[in-house]
Amino acid sequence: MENPPKSPNKYKYKVTNWKVYNNSLKKRGQVTIWLSAKLLSVWKNLDVIKITFGEQIYPDSIIEFCLLVKNIYHLPLRQTTGFIADLLALQGLEDYCVPDYSTLCRRAKHLRISFSRTLQQKNNIHVLVDSTGLKVYGQGTGLSSQWMVKKHGTSKHRTWLKLHLCVDANTQEIVANLLTNNSIDDSNAAKEMLKEHQSNLLSLAGDGAYDKFFFREFLGDGVLQKIPPPCNAVVKVATAKALVPQYLSQRNQAVERIKEIGRTEWKKETGYHRRSLVETTMFRYKVIFGDKTSSRVEENQRTEVNIKCNILNKFTSIGMPKGVKVFEN
Repeated sequence: MENPPKSPNKYKYKVTNWKVYNNSLKKRGQVTIWLSAKLLSVWKNLDVIKITFGEQIYPDSIIEFCLLVKNIYHLPLRQTTGFIADLLALQGLEDYCVPDYSTLCRRAKHLRISFSRTLQQKNNIHVLVDSTGLKVYGQGTGLSSQWMVKKHGTSKHRTWLKLHLCVDANTQEIVANLLTNNSIDDSNAAKEMLKEHQSNLLSLAGDGAYDKFFFREFLGDGVLQKIPPPCNAVVKVATAKALVPQYLSQRNQAVERIKEIGRTEWKKETGYHRRSLVETTMFRYKVIFGDKTSSRVEENQRTEVNIKCNILNKFTSIGMPKGVKVFEN
């Protein structure tokens, strides 16, 4: 069998800020970037007597910090409490109360995590959207589980979650996410993520899964739509009964332009390939945190994903590699 021909234009990317990026990678392991003086002051003022009687007095900031540490260092809940207790003791704060593992699990169900300031500040942004699959806790990832599937088939308990991400094209910050089951369509999930921020969108880039009429109508003609129509797409024309909706004008232009210059050139012309940044974000998510959720309850799974997106945004703000394209024959 002959090898496929190689592309005549082969590019590689070279990182130009290794020193800065190397320092940022070291900073990712520092607990002090999460344990602020403000948080310690809140912790100090907790009433130990109320804790003894079981009242809910831990503020959300302390619960969030504990869960951040859990996910950064990949710790179970019990080990997380021990780690934080020793961490405080090393700083001479052994009298500070640490939430037990059952408290962390219970409070995680209703914890509200704010992981993006871009949309909260009503900034106008260019967004990239895509989705990826996450394995549910307990489904197994090894050869034994693969053998069980081959022998007995997939059961109703074996399922996947879909993590939908919306990323800022300029900063690579995750501005919105949505965790759904694997039956939810990507365009429906994107509409749900962005329904309160439609006025802040300048452009949206997504793959062909987002080429749905209702989603283009949701975006409107004011948002630049970098969504490739399918190969068999045709121009929507007016009829005697109905005119062409305004929200389909960009789709018609894309269909006509692709017929003129080809799909590859259209993607280059529109800057569609920047959409790969959201795929890079999903790759970073899975490399750092793995491809499955550790929580078993649906509400806790959502909180877990929000916590991980918060961590990923913090890592991005600390420092990212800067690459330049290098031509290679």
